[in-house]
Order: sequence, then structure tokens, then C-alpha cells
Amino acid sequence: MISECHDVAERDRLMTTRRRFSSELKAKLGTGALKGRQTINEIASAHDVHPNQVVAWKKHLLADAAGLFADKRAKGGGSGEDLTDRLYQQIGQLKVEPDWLKKIRAWQLTGSDRRSTGTTPSRASPANATLSV
Repeated sequence: MISECHDVAERDRLMTTRRRFSSELKAKLGTGALKGRQTINEIASAHDVHPNQVVAWKKHLLADAAGLFADKRAKGGGSGEDLTDRLYQQIGQLKVEPDWLKKIRAWQLTGSDRRSTGTTPSRASPANATLSV
């Protein structure tokens, strides 16, 4: 009988989904841990989370605290490398498109010449190639 309860409890434990915490709760618990008014264990037990999770949120808050006070004007629209990469990609695309269009246009022109003479480049003899102008 005890083994049946153990199996059911084990099955229920495995079938539960992972809990997700909102960023507001993480910030609240992290700042509570930073203030030091309560111990980590008190904060964790009050909100039904593991103490290691509270410590991880506290460390994350400390690591990203400098970013909160960064000059927003310096950020611009992203890093300079990202902007440079995007511009090089655009330049490459703008350079390739005209080349591709020129090739298509040349193919269309040579295709119309072939249709008028009735020959194709693979079957044309050298004599016919010199005749077509």
C-alpha cells in the first residue's frame, strides 16, 4: 500500500509542469533579498520558492543594476557593429540586384535573337555564330 502511494506521488511529481514567475515577482523578491530586512529563507518560504532561486534573482539584479543607469542617448538603436553589419548587407544586396537584372536583360536579348534566327547556342555551328550580329 505504501509503495502505491509512493508511485502515485512520484507520477504526480513528474507530470507537473514547471512553474513560471513573473518579472515583477522576481524583482520584488530580489530587492527584498538586497534590503536584508528578512533572511533569504524567510522570503523564499513566504512566497513558496526555493531559497537558491531567490539568491539567483538577487545576483541577476546586482549584475544588471548598472544598465539601469546607463545613458540612454548612448544606446542609439543598437550597437555600432550591428548597424555596420546591416549596412554591409544592404550594400551587397544593392550591388547584386543590378548585376542580376543586367544578366536577365542580356539573356532576354540573346533569347529573342535566338528565336528570330531559329538557332540555339548549344547547336549553333561556328559559321552561324559569326553570321548573327
